[in-house]
Amino acid sequence: MEDKLHIYLRVSTETQSSDGFGLDVQKDWGMELSNQLKMEPIFWNEGSASSSNDSLDKRPVIVDLLDHIERGEIRHLYVFNTDRLSRNIQTWGLIRYKILTNNVLLYTGRNPQPIDLSDDQQNLLMGMLGEIAQYENNLRKKRLVAGKLKKIKEGGWMGGPPPFGYHNVNGDLKPHPYEKKWVNFIFEEYSKGKTTNEIRNLLLENGVKTRRGNAIWSLGSIRSLLNNTHYNGSYTVKDRSNDETIICNCDPIVPAELYKKVRKDFSERSYKAKGRIKEGQQKHNYLVKEFLRCGHCGSVMGARRNKIQYYNHYYCRGSETRWTKGQNKTLKCKDRVRSIDIDQTDQIVWETVLDVLGKSHLFKETIKQEIMGMYKTHHNSEDEIKVIKRKIRKTKKELDDIVKMSSQTEAMGLLKSKSELEVKQILSVLDEAKVEKRSELEKLQNSLMNVSDQSQWVDWVKEFGDRIESWKSDDFDFDQRKTLLNQFVKSIDVISEDKTSHRLKINFNVPYINVRFEWKFKKDKSKQWVKDGYELFDGDDEFITKSIISQKSQLKKVMESDG
Repeated sequence: MEDKLHIYLRVSTETQSSDGFGLDVQKDWGMELSNQLKMEPIFWNEGSASSSNDSLDKRPVIVDLLDHIERGEIRHLYVFNTDRLSRNIQTWGLIRYKILTNNVLLYTGRNPQPIDLSDDQQNLLMGMLGEIAQYENNLRKKRLVAGKLKKIKEGGWMGGPPPFGYHNVNGDLKPHPYEKKWVNFIFEEYSKGKTTNEIRNLLLENGVKTRRGNAIWSLGSIRSLLNNTHYNGSYTVKDRSNDETIICNCDPIVPAELYKKVRKDFSERSYKAKGRIKEGQQKHNYLVKEFLRCGHCGSVMGARRNKIQYYNHYYCRGSETRWTKGQNKTLKCKDRVRSIDIDQTDQIVWETVLDVLGKSHLFKETIKQEIMGMYKTHHNSEDEIKVIKRKIRKTKKELDDIVKMSSQTEAMGLLKSKSELEVKQILSVLDEAKVEKRSELEKLQNSLMNVSDQSQWVDWVKEFGDRIESWKSDDFDFDQRKTLLNQFVKSIDVISEDKTSHRLKINFNVPYINVRFEWKFKKDKSKQWVKDGYELFDGDDEFITKSIISQKSQLKKVMESDG
């Protein structure tokens, strides 16, 4: 125990690059001292740690070291400087107390004379050094914060991930060439009256991912983006030490007039103004809630679900909306169905959407184009093979011509009609040309083999059917269904004539319904009419379901029949 020098190594993240006393230097000095004292070196390497968070729970090595000190296993301890143990007064006081009560001799720097904390004067000096270390640490923190704020005031970025639409260029916030395009797209679509849900669908259709790489944007992210002042050329930073708010300037992304209009529209179309419920307040998942609206008063639909009180319905929030606006008027939907069963509605909408897509000629054509683009058909392959074969024949001829030129050049050399130097130069160029053409020929022959191997008949109709069936499967979970509906459905109106039944008018983003399909014909060589493709004609984007009896009406009929 007496012949071991325990060497504690630690650097501060704030100073390790500037003070010149990194881990290697500390280790070398500790080794020198252990050799001088003729003790075996035992290293305790804490590595890099921030002095701004100097608590023991962030430093496992020093905790283990103190445990060995308490067990009496350490007599000699070396640190490059006492501030490596801690710059925090409370932490340093605890460490110093452990060293003192366990009679540990502390060595620092290159001094072979230990510090004995049992000596009152040396203990006092160590306490003063600790106070000084904390004072210097506090000054360093203030300088760092002041330097950071100075940089921010001069237009530099404050650190951390920049908002969508910007990137960090050498410490400055600059518009991102790709992302700024989509920031403007979001603002423009919102100014045209698009909802955040519709904008989310448009971003999904265009393959625009979030900064974290998510394909589906959250509605909250889109709303936050519309509220972000960076896009207008400024943002604020709070200096908590002085309770000062700093206004920082940056390059604007969105034109001033567009930004101003969107801010005004956003205020008028806010959730509170429209009587909507924010997603963060929802306790349950609803498949179609965000699409539903009353087909008579135009109000958005809310949702209530409570097993104890038997609430399980979407309902018209018209009365709530008008009361908050001070318009307590008779509603157009007062004597109609104003609440519908959640589970029944979700199921009907889901099955209806799949049925519409499964029967739609337009949707089939969309899938066909997608699938045919993924695979090579025999027709496409035959055309490509013909092109490649023509290129092969041409390349072979060019290669033969080069070989003939080489032979002729060699003959000229033998006949002395050209100098030896000229012949060498020409043959060198021809050899390079031969290598290039042979390489080109090999690539073409490989392409020909690949196209032939990949040639296949694609049964796109079967692929289409398989896709629809996979959507009908129980394995297609809630989130996948929600994503699919967001792709195809714009809104759903609840319409009714009385209080006993209702219908759902599903408004699709694309006119998939009643698309007319007609074959085109042409005369073949024998003057017979044959099919020559087909043509699709515009359909409708609205589908109205059959009448749906409300759950309450069904229950009432059952009770009357039992009575």
